[in-house]
Amino acid sequence: MKARFTFLIIAVMLTIVIIVACEKNPTSPYEPEVVNALDNFHFRIDDVSDHDTSLTYYWRTGGTSANINQLSSIQGGQALLRIVGPDSTETYQTDFIQNGDFRSGSSSSGTWKITVRLVSFSGMIDFRVQRR
Repeated sequence: MKARFTFLIIAVMLTIVIIVACEKNPTSPYEPEVVNALDNFHFRIDDVSDHDTSLTYYWRTGGTSANINQLSSIQGGQALLRIVGPDSTETYQTDFIQNGDFRSGSSSSGTWKITVRLVSFSGMIDFRVQRR
């Protein structure tokens, strides 16, 4: 009886270990640094190598347009940024080829949708979106 109980405990522990090991974040090991505050959004991801993912964030702003500062170093693949206002108006889209300061188009204040898509991406991305 004791042997069966010990076997059952070991089997349960192994099952838990396997489940936990399989539930890793899909962006791992490339977890971006994100600051998502009212009127200020910042995204940074470093040292990425041949990675695919799509990440969506919801950013609140009291403004009707935004200043975007972007810096990237692309060694391969593609990185895309798309920003959509609360009224479903696409206010900004880029492939990060150019670095610098940019302005979004206009939309209404409220919750904006920010989507970052990486396709076989290698490199670094750093961008900030701030109320204008």
